[in-house]
Amino acid sequence: MLDKSFFVSPEVVGRDVQLKDGSKHKLHFRRVSSYDYQRFLNCLRSPSIDDRGMAYHVLVAASLCDADGKPALTLEKAKELEEGVLERLFAAALDLNKRQEDEPGNA
Repeated sequence: MLDKSFFVSPEVVGRDVQLKDGSKHKLHFRRVSSYDYQRFLNCLRSPSIDDRGMAYHVLVAASLCDADGKPALTLEKAKELEEGVLERLFAAALDLNKRQEDEPGNA
């Protein structure tokens, strides 16, 4: 059996997200699996304008959750978000999920 450190932590992180209108919302995010992160990257790299347009939605839908870690948004609902809201949610999701630099000598 693989060590639990090989897998994404189920930890939920609370973030205060301020929207462009100045309103603040306490939202919850979790780290996404390698599968979902690769889906996000593949959308960004795709030659299809539709796929590239969906990249932010993919990461937000995979990361945004309730306080218990249950998904808060489907991909289809994420596509209905206002642009300004999507930008702020994406920034919070990306901050939590961006790749960490390895220390020298680590695999």
